[in-house]
This record gives sequence, structure tokens and C-alpha cells, in this order.
Amino acid sequence: MQSTTQSTAGRRLMSFDALKLSASGESLTGEVDAADLPRVADRLATNAGAARLAWRLMGIRDGHGRPALTLTLAGSVPL
Repeated sequence: MQSTTQSTAGRRLMSFDALKLSASGESLTGEVDAADLPRVADRLATNAGAARLAWRLMGIRDGHGRPALTLTLAGSVPL
């Protein structure tokens, strides 16, 4: 299975086809500022500055061959 990565750097990903991503084994990558995430923003330390998070969404098949997605986040979030 060939893996292709599509980057969303500099633009916001609005939607994607999860089944197609899983079937193709491709991945999507990007970055987001934690302050832009409503469920996280109010928990951030004040005056902390940007809290950049890199993310990668990979289309995979689980142990039973069913389509699945794996989300990986990397970064530091000051609380």
C-alpha cells in the first residue's frame, strides 16, 4: 500500500472522505494553534503565546480489515 501525504499548511481543511483516505492508505497533515480550538482555548495558560500542534491523520485498515483512521498530535500546550 502506497502512502501519500497531503499537507494543509496555510489553509483550513473543511472536510475529507474518511473511507477514501482509509482505502488508499494516504494521510493528511497540518498544524493548528491550540488557541483556535474552542474546547482547549479557555484552558490555556494566559500570556503563553502560540501553542502550535502538528497533526497527522492516517487512513488505515484495522486488524479485521475494516477502514479506520489514526490521529497523531505532537506539540506542547501550556496549561
